[in-house]
Amino acid sequence: MGIFLKIKKAIRNPKLILGYLREKKSYFNKMFMERMIVKNHKKSFPDFFFIQIGSNDGVTGDPISKYIKKYYWKGIFVEPVRYLFKKLKKNYDSHKNVFFENVAISNKTGLRNFYRIKKNNELNNPVWYDQLGSFNKEVVLKHKNLIPNFDKHFIQEKVKCVTFLNLLNKHKIKSVDFLHIDTEGYDFEIIKLIPFKILKPQMILFEYVHLSKKDQKKSLELLKKEKYKFLYLNQDIFAYL
Repeated sequence: MGIFLKIKKAIRNPKLILGYLREKKSYFNKMFMERMIVKNHKKSFPDFFFIQIGSNDGVTGDPISKYIKKYYWKGIFVEPVRYLFKKLKKNYDSHKNVFFENVAISNKTGLRNFYRIKKNNELNNPVWYDQLGSFNKEVVLKHKNLIPNFDKHFIQEKVKCVTFLNLLNKHKIKSVDFLHIDTEGYDFEIIKLIPFKILKPQMILFEYVHLSKKDQKKSLELLKKEKYKFLYLNQDIFAYL
């Protein structure tokens, strides 16, 4: 299709133009985020510290793994699913500056129901199938049509939970440069657990897409109150001071 035909098609379908503009905006926002990450890394070096909640295996679809490895960041990985936790530790077995926690972050300690797709070898599994784990059952269920034999592999299990403050106290954390949250619809609940009066992360990256409209609005209001600015990155939001 020639360039003029593409333009005519786009004019007839404004959604194509809007989609293109959103894609470009997300791309440039991502580039800006990367500059902010490098800037803050240099500013805090050698004490730059991260916390990642919902690490999965630490590699697949992970937006900060390249920085962790390139700059040899210090930090904490948090992942509640046991087999993913083992893969996570293996992927960072040569990285000596990190800690691993096989727990979930919640508003109280103890055991809690967690919903996910168990490990399987279905041929048409999307690459992200094992990232579908959440306290919010509905977030997992809404992907039912995208997962082969969903009912066969969908499970509920008990996972060990600690609070965000528990995590900070255990590791004696006094400051956090980068907080990454990827918890399939529970992100706002974790943001509410951050003790902003005593610890304010310089950067927060969290998954926005699975939040309800109400929680999307409230999450931005809370962070705006704490003086954060925002970048929209497709399914995530990057908040920075």
